Amino acid sequence: MLPPGQILPDSVPVHGLTLHQAALMIGIGKDSFQALVSQGLMPRPRMIGRRRLWSRPAVLAAFEALPQDESYGGPPEDDAEDSEDIAAGNAWDNPPPAL
Repeated sequence: MLPPGQILPDSVPVHGLTLHQAALMIGIGKDSFQALVSQGLMPRPRMIGRRRLWSRPAVLAAFEALPQDESYGGPPEDDAEDSEDIAAGNAWDNPPPAL
């Protein structure tokens, strides 16, 4: 049984993404994603009637084609908080007691 509002099971991959979904998939907002489309760095959407959908494989390929920051040497910004927690001695360092 699927949760309320879920049409497809998680095992069925979605290939047509809305603007919001495509942006979330690569970790940015809709406006940033639209700017990348305008710059030719992300693919243009496909049309089904008047609906715009982005091809999941095309978005992933475009993301992988983006230049890498070769000068970056620190932890990713999103992981910085996790790194501080680990350095302070969090649950990763202290496994739960055996029952």
